[in-house]
Amino acid sequence: MFKSVKTFRSKYLFQRLILCIFVKQKYDDLLSEKKLIFRDFLVICLKNSVEKRFNKQLSDPFLLSATLSHPYFKTAWLNNSDKKDTALSFFKHSCLEMFEQQNLLECESSDSDDTNNFFDWSKNKSKLTLPLEQEISNFFTKSPTKNLDSLIETPTIRKVFVKFNTPLPSSAAVERVFSVGSAVLTKKRGRMTDENFEKTLMLKCNKHLI
Repeated sequence: MFKSVKTFRSKYLFQRLILCIFVKQKYDDLLSEKKLIFRDFLVICLKNSVEKRFNKQLSDPFLLSATLSHPYFKTAWLNNSDKKDTALSFFKHSCLEMFEQQNLLECESSDSDDTNNFFDWSKNKSKLTLPLEQEISNFFTKSPTKNLDSLIETPTIRKVFVKFNTPLPSSAAVERVFSVGSAVLTKKRGRMTDENFEKTLMLKCNKHLI
C-alpha cells in the first residue's frame, strides 16, 4: 500500500499524509524487531521528531479528505477505528458541501440560456444521478484502483478529489511573499517583532483591498 506511492507519476497532495504514515510505520517496525541494541534510542528520537513535526497534518481535515477521495487508498491506510471514523466524518462533510454547492449552481444555471453550457463536461458526466449517501457507499465498496477514470461514476467525490488534491502549479506566489518580506524587514527595521512583521507584511500584500 505505502510502497505504491512511489509509482504515481503525478504528484498529489495526499502523498504527504501517506508518506508520513509510512515513515512512522517503518520506525515502529524497527523497534518491534528488537535487533537494535545501541541504536533504538536514535529511532525513538526520529519517530518522536516526525510525530511532533507532522502531528497536526496527520489529523488535518484537508489532507484527510484529499487521501480518502483517492480511489486506491480510501481508508485502507487507517488502522485505528477512532481515527477512521474521524476521517470519514471529515470526508462526508466535504462531500456534502460539494454536493450542496453543485446543486446551488445547477439551480442557478437552469434559469440561464442553454448556450452558456458550451464548456460543460458532457462526455465525462455520469449517467447515474445517485443520492450522496449511495454514491459514497458505492465508492468505498469498490475495489481499489489507481485509475482515476473510476471517479466519473461518482461525480461529487471526483470534484472533492480535484479540490483537495490540486497543489499550486508553481512557487511564484510564495516567492512573491519572500520578495515583499525582504522589502519590509530592512536593516533599519532589524528590531521589528514577529507580530509587527506579520501585520506589516499582511497590509503590504493586501494594500489593494484598503
